[in-house]
Amino acid sequence: MKKLGILCVFLLLIISVFASGCGSVGVEAEGNAKAKPVVEGDSAGAEKLIRSYYESEVTKDEKFLNSFFYSPTTADTGMLKKRLEAFKITKMEFGKLYNVKKNNKFEVVTCTFNVYFQGIKEPRPDYEIVPLIHENGKWFILNDYGKMTDEDSKWLTNTMQQEHDGIIKNPDLKNLLDQKAKFDEDNKSFMDQGENAFNVLSGN
Repeated sequence: MKKLGILCVFLLLIISVFASGCGSVGVEAEGNAKAKPVVEGDSAGAEKLIRSYYESEVTKDEKFLNSFFYSPTTADTGMLKKRLEAFKITKMEFGKLYNVKKNNKFEVVTCTFNVYFQGIKEPRPDYEIVPLIHENGKWFILNDYGKMTDEDSKWLTNTMQQEHDGIIKNPDLKNLLDQKAKFDEDNKSFMDQGENAFNVLSGN
């Protein structure tokens, strides 16, 4: 259990866009539209999955979003939806992938994205470190480690920690962190109001 602690911390970034903000794809989404399966077995497929997830966070319902996860029944996208509402987020925009690391059917990627808020022209840049798994011809966001071998679990934990520690060494990501800090400073009142609203919605 202890060896999975770091993984669980990083996974929370997927559903908490201000912490640093999968089963089979094809379930019914909002408006009874069908989700499109991601079937590519390479990093292009992984990027397509992540891009689609970000672009769906605001417009799609929880059931649709849960389908991106390896274990949809344990994906808590409801908390994400409350945060989007509290902060009046109008759009999530995928940026690019950095440092794709592979091991067997697992990948760890660092990805950037922009968050757009109601009434604020400029977006808030951010990044996430995302664990992925490729199984049965599809990519999923990894949120279930119960069936992983000790070797795979160790690789995933170490790789995600290395990515986290290396963020500050990447000039692009370092610049992104500076821009995010400036955004938070320039919009402190708005962000504080959003955090208070989120606490009310989540019952904190």
